[in-house]
Amino acid sequence: MSVYKSNDKTKDGRQWYFTVKQKDILTNKFVSYKSKKFATKTEAKQAESEYLINSQKRLSGKHLTYADVFDKFIVDKSTKTKPQNVDKIKQLFKHLHLIENVEIEKLTTVIYEAFREHIIGLNLSVSYTNKIFKLVKALNKYSYKMYGTRNNVPELFDNVRDTTSIKTEQTFYTLEQFNLFIENVDDLKWKAFFTVLYYCGLRKNEANALMWKDIDFEAKTIRVNKTVVTKLKGIPYVLNAPKTKSSNRYIPMVDKVIVALHSIYTYYSGFKGFNDEWFVFGGIRPLSETSMDVYKNKAIKKAQLPQIRIHDFRHSCASLLINNGANVTVVAKYLGHANIEQTLNTYSHMFQDRLDEVINTINHL
Repeated sequence: MSVYKSNDKTKDGRQWYFTVKQKDILTNKFVSYKSKKFATKTEAKQAESEYLINSQKRLSGKHLTYADVFDKFIVDKSTKTKPQNVDKIKQLFKHLHLIENVEIEKLTTVIYEAFREHIIGLNLSVSYTNKIFKLVKALNKYSYKMYGTRNNVPELFDNVRDTTSIKTEQTFYTLEQFNLFIENVDDLKWKAFFTVLYYCGLRKNEANALMWKDIDFEAKTIRVNKTVVTKLKGIPYVLNAPKTKSSNRYIPMVDKVIVALHSIYTYYSGFKGFNDEWFVFGGIRPLSETSMDVYKNKAIKKAQLPQIRIHDFRHSCASLLINNGANVTVVAKYLGHANIEQTLNTYSHMFQDRLDEVINTINHL
């Protein structure tokens, strides 16, 4: 990178120019550039500086495809988000195979509309479909930011909307149903696991991340300050911060939870090397998510109960609290919601009976 004085002047006297030889950060090939001529050495140096600032954007953005940008995009994301989120983004990108080799600056409305019709035709959930389209927009923005490419075609299209389905209410077990369910769980640790989910309202990855140092039998509390992810390639598990700041909380233990946890504490404490950093339910490592469904479904079948998801034990806890008089503030804090609006939006149907009580009270004034 140097500034030179040419022996051949232009008609208006310009003879200073600069040359640049740089490595393209995407192709790894060296690219040479010779500038036009300038009147003074100072002008040539200033032009050289401006060129260097924008050169990689200009060089690398020229023929960038969505696959090219994604390779850089996902590396950048890996430094800013959790591994499981990176895996989800990679899964989303697999749906971009129809446009992955299209140059970003050559994406037309015709091409993009055909791509959208293909994705919509897969009959994926509305939420997942929009995540795919959101990724395309994110790649466009990233490419513009890093390489100076310009294309706003994806922004011309709105998100897909589901105009046919009706919002369904969460499924949950009543206390009577849960008692029947837990009677049919024949393993000590799984009995304790489902008991904690039902009475404490923990998310499954919060419960699975619990260590014995988080259990205070004297204070009768459970500390929730982390989650665990087990579905990662090549990694046994990863401990993360809770879903939200408000998810950091202490849960009071009811007697049934204390009894259940005491039973497995007695079991694990007899093992060699046992310490308070062992996982409450898995021992030296967390439970597998596949096993959760296996034991859940086995007990449901034996008890002849309606099928529910693991997450529905959390909804069951919310129902238990609401139907026994807990106010929305208590429910929000117990479940680790960011605010009471989140609780009301999620469980508004469960508060309907409480609203009817208010009407009855007013009518009898």
